[in-house]
Amino acid sequence: MAHGPGRMKRPALSNLGVFLAFEPYFRPHRGRIARWFALYGAYFLAGILTPYAFKAYIDDVLPGPGRGRSACAWCAALGLRPSPEAALGTFCGAYLLYAAGLQALNYWGALGTTRIIEDVVAELRASLFEKLHRLQLRFFDRTLGGEIVNQVTTDTRQLLNLLGGELINVSLSAFMGAVSLAILACWNPRLAAIVAAFLPAYAWLFRRFLPRVHRAARAWRVREDRLWGNWGEKLRGMAVIRAFIRERGEALRHYGLGRASADSWTRMTLEGAAMGSWGGFVAGLSSQAAYAAGCVLVYDRALSLGELVTLTGFITFILAPVQGAFNLVNTWQQSAVSARRVLDLLREAEEDPERHRKRRLTSLRGAVAVEGLRFSYVPGRPVLKGLDLSVEPGERVALVGRTGCGKTTLVQLILGFYPAESGRVLLDGIPLGEIDARTLRRFIGVVPQELTLFSATVRANVAYGRPDAPDAEVWAALEAAQIADYVRSLPRGLDCPLGADSGAAPSRGQGQRLAVARALLIDPRVVVLDEATSALDSLEEARMQRAVDRLLEGRTALIIAHRLSTLRRCHRVVVLEDGRVAEQGPPEDLLRSPDGAYARLARAHAFGDAP
Repeated sequence: MAHGPGRMKRPALSNLGVFLAFEPYFRPHRGRIARWFALYGAYFLAGILTPYAFKAYIDDVLPGPGRGRSACAWCAALGLRPSPEAALGTFCGAYLLYAAGLQALNYWGALGTTRIIEDVVAELRASLFEKLHRLQLRFFDRTLGGEIVNQVTTDTRQLLNLLGGELINVSLSAFMGAVSLAILACWNPRLAAIVAAFLPAYAWLFRRFLPRVHRAARAWRVREDRLWGNWGEKLRGMAVIRAFIRERGEALRHYGLGRASADSWTRMTLEGAAMGSWGGFVAGLSSQAAYAAGCVLVYDRALSLGELVTLTGFITFILAPVQGAFNLVNTWQQSAVSARRVLDLLREAEEDPERHRKRRLTSLRGAVAVEGLRFSYVPGRPVLKGLDLSVEPGERVALVGRTGCGKTTLVQLILGFYPAESGRVLLDGIPLGEIDARTLRRFIGVVPQELTLFSATVRANVAYGRPDAPDAEVWAALEAAQIADYVRSLPRGLDCPLGADSGAAPSRGQGQRLAVARALLIDPRVVVLDEATSALDSLEEARMQRAVDRLLEGRTALIIAHRLSTLRRCHRVVVLEDGRVAEQGPPEDLLRSPDGAYARLARAHAFGDAP
């Protein structure tokens, strides 16, 4: 398998090795698992008594020549009248108690299984969700959101249903089968030899069909990822789909992806069904051969009829786990693919795996320096090509340039979202690679162009960077961001949930001012502003500019700008071209140079309000 940037290459594991890699998630529950094994072990071991019960019924309880004496003796020992009717009633009562005990063990075992599995599923999903927050952004660049959701939900469920349910049942059934085979071998070696003679045929079937089922399961998961990825992508782009009247085309495309997934599932199911059918055929041959041999022994009076029925029951116990394994092969292969995908996600390269060894910032003046910075999203296609830049504490610097020139990339590298290929970023003279990125970001306020408000209360959204902030400080941030009046107008104020369902759905401008309040509340030393005034009307833009002015006061600012009105508030404009700094200086000075890069951008109407 190819390993893209950010993916950690590790030795390939067998299916069993992949499943064993999840043992740490079961370790905290080992006490409950031990109790569960004891319950189910008792259930399966008690089940071995069932064939003996049939022997007792046929040879000792049923009246007939040479039968019934033992049952009458039982009745006499229990103080009952020794008669066939009393013996039959006693046997039926005892068997009902035995069957009720078996089902009670089965019920409590199933309940224990469900509780353990649900706890482990919740813990594994929480671990994956936490892991996603530590991954490099490259992972999200190359992975569809729907695929990630599929891994965290469907794959974890598929994996743990197998490990905690069907696989354990087959394993315990195999233990029961091994005990039954030992009993059969001691009781009648000839019948045991007949059953054992068919084991090589089972092994051949596994070797023949297992790789084919695994390939089919892997192909199905790939097509499922495409289907889920398409779901996520198209749901985000619903407005565009409707605007271009592409509903029918997208529905047909989605149907095609769904049809491909269904065809893959059918192929996998057919492979598993073929394997199960051949396994059932071989099991039928072995059991019939053993039963025929047993009938001959009964005819020769070497076995009683009750002993034949008992031995047939043990043969059923021996063959049950084999047939169960054949029936489980589809689930096993699906779960093996799911387990590898979950394990791959858990082993993805993290953004800063050594952060605990790095310097933890307690203060920041706001000096930023970039030296010879090079970076590529795709190998061989550099976005930044040896870029140099220096920003003094408290300086407002606007980054401008055509789309794709590297503005956003530069900011993301300064934030530590991506590692540079060469060169370095320094904050207050400290190389970024020596700083714990999480402590660094406590001093950086980000106002993105794309509005991000969560389905939570106004307080939770504004205090996202400082969940313990007192209400007085939250209101102060809202006042500074020119959005306090809007929040007061909401039915529950700070406790009002945001979202269309709650009735509090802020406009784009209101949402951006809430984002400014969010940044203000953490009192950052460096502000990253991705042109929050674009696509706003003049009144909303004026309010937004006043909010931004409060945010930028006394702070270092890096502004990805698209409007000339924003640039006038900056001390310096840096024009990027082809991954390098083309020119820089105060905006008024740059406009005086008609052949300069900044003047060319203004003439080309790169800024919405340029003259």
